[in-house]
Amino acid sequence: MNTQFKQGHIPWNKNNKGIHLSIESEFKKGCKPHNKKLVGCITIRTDKNKTKRKWIKIEEPNKWIEYYRYVWLEAGRKFKKNYCIHHINKDSLDDRLENLMLVSRQEHPKLHKQE
Repeated sequence: MNTQFKQGHIPWNKNNKGIHLSIESEFKKGCKPHNKKLVGCITIRTDKNKTKRKWIKIEEPNKWIEYYRYVWLEAGRKFKKNYCIHHINKDSLDDRLENLMLVSRQEHPKLHKQE
C-alpha cells in the first residue's frame, strides 16, 4: 500500500488558509467556556498524598489558594517563615479558624506521628 503523494499532486486544502469546517462548534472570541469558575468559587481537590483540600478562586484570570490559607489571612493573621498551618482535628476539609493552628515545620510531623 503506497500512501505517499504522487509527484504533482495538489492537496485538497491548498490556498485555503484559515478554512472553517465546523463553524457552529468553533470557539468564538468573547465566549466563556462551560467550566469557567467565578471569583469566590470553592472546589475540592486531591493532592499527591491523596488528601482532599478546599481551594478558593481569589482573582481573575486563574489565581487559586488553599481555603485554609484564605481563612487565616481573612482573620488578619500572618504567616511566619518556616511555619505551616495544622488542622487540629486532622480533618483537612474542616477549615474553620478555631480548627487551624500555626506550627513550625519541625513540629508539624511530630503532631502527625502522635496519631
